[in-house]
Amino acid sequence: YEWLSSRLHGLDAVVLSDIEALEEPAAAQVREFLGVTVGAALMVPLVGRDGLLGILCLVHNGSPREWGQESLVLGHIASYVFASAILRVRDEERSRTLELEVAQARRMESLGLVASGIAHDFNNSLMGILGNASLLREELEKGTNAWVALREITESARGAAYMTAQMLSFSGSANMSPASADLEALVREVAGEQRAHLPTGV
Repeated sequence: YEWLSSRLHGLDAVVLSDIEALEEPAAAQVREFLGVTVGAALMVPLVGRDGLLGILCLVHNGSPREWGQESLVLGHIASYVFASAILRVRDEERSRTLELEVAQARRMESLGLVASGIAHDFNNSLMGILGNASLLREELEKGTNAWVALREITESARGAAYMTAQMLSFSGSANMSPASADLEALVREVAGEQRAHLPTGV
């Protein structure tokens, strides 16, 4: 509808007293848009904050009709009322969407606080398990069934500690910052600490 669009996007009313008197392709576009039985039409744009919202059409079937000043004024009043209603509905929809987003954010924050509390308590329990396991391993002979079982307990506890760290990271309460590490120096440090517990020659 190029002919209609070019006039309506100017945000002015389009007054058509006799559609049959229009030249082609304007007449064909108007008949297709309004219907073949329409003889006259008054089209008033619905204007919002961001431009054209829609079109209010007053039609007269069959014969031509002259649209007086009163009709034009009423058309503009009606278009203002409809445009205001449309904008109000859109504003209410945006407000509801924002309220849902805020509520979701609050639920996630509450979930994070709960996860943080559980993770801290669980982490404290794990530290006790790992500490006692370390002390107990010093009392056991390496390679025995009890020593191997205790090592598996320690590895499982460390895996649980890693998952706890993930929970704390999710809740935002973990103080984590990426940093580079010297793996060779770390291995030497651990080996030095454990050397006293290793057999001679290892």
